[in-house]
Amino acid sequence: MIFIDSDVLIDVALRRSPFWKDAARLLVLVDKGEVEAVTSTLVLSNTLYIVQKQSNKLTAHEFLAFTLQLLDESPLNFTHLTSSLDSTFTDKEDGFNFYSAKQLGVKIIISRNIRDYKKGDLPVLSPRAYLQEYFPNYY
Repeated sequence: MIFIDSDVLIDVALRRSPFWKDAARLLVLVDKGEVEAVTSTLVLSNTLYIVQKQSNKLTAHEFLAFTLQLLDESPLNFTHLTSSLDSTFTDKEDGFNFYSAKQLGVKIIISRNIRDYKKGDLPVLSPRAYLQEYFPNYY
């Protein structure tokens, strides 16, 4: 099971080059059931906000609806928030997601923001690196 961070979703929604194609390939694998993926409501709300700001409300809402059907939830609770606040994570939002993912049993975090997740003990890979390592024939 993987955790998908907001930058990956935003890349797809806004077709940010050169990243969006690898992120989209990953989501196709999730859609086919070849990869089990989760994300948090924090990631989804951040994605909605940024896509609305950089595109439009309709695109943001349609992408959110698509994402809700595709990904499972990695719930956030006060324990995750407290753990992040007490941690050495510089970006506390990444810490919230990390502790939620870890408690759920996630094996890998997928993000382009690898540096901020280095404070945790879960592997962090970009979509490209994940595809190259786990689906070399697909890539």
